[in-house]
Amino acid sequence: MDDQLALRIQLFREGGQVKPEVADFVAAELAALEAEGHLVTEATASMLTSHLMMAIGRLLNGEPIEQFLTDDQVAAELADHPEAVARARAVENQAYVLACGTAGTHAGTEQAGRSVVVDPWGEVLAEAGTDEEILTVDFDPSTVAATRDRFPALKDRRLGLAEPKEPRP
Repeated sequence: MDDQLALRIQLFREGGQVKPEVADFVAAELAALEAEGHLVTEATASMLTSHLMMAIGRLLNGEPIEQFLTDDQVAAELADHPEAVARARAVENQAYVLACGTAGTHAGTEQAGRSVVVDPWGEVLAEAGTDEEILTVDFDPSTVAATRDRFPALKDRRLGLAEPKEPRP
């Protein structure tokens, strides 16, 4: 497993997005695949790793998993909605989002490109096309504080208070 994929798993664990045992399980499974001779890197397994960790976390919390998408399916689905995804992340975190989309073909999969820069209110400041491109945007960091003062939604978060749901029969 390359350093970038290991960092992805570490960030999920340290960010509290998954329980440590979920991250350990996924890392062990990826190590087993690698031991069998499969190429396990950020380029080949990043989206699948993220989705697998989130799916296992939901299952452990008793939430059903109706569907599990492949990397190609997820890439194709997100290719049509990079702006919407970036806008949602910006608004929910009340922060600037710089969403970088790979352009061209990567690891045998056609990439969508379409990098986007979004402000804390979800306004798109710049968006790239499907080819390689450099975006340049001037923005004011004080906008984050002003947004959070005007709409203090982040103050309502209560991290760590939710108890895991009981498994469904």
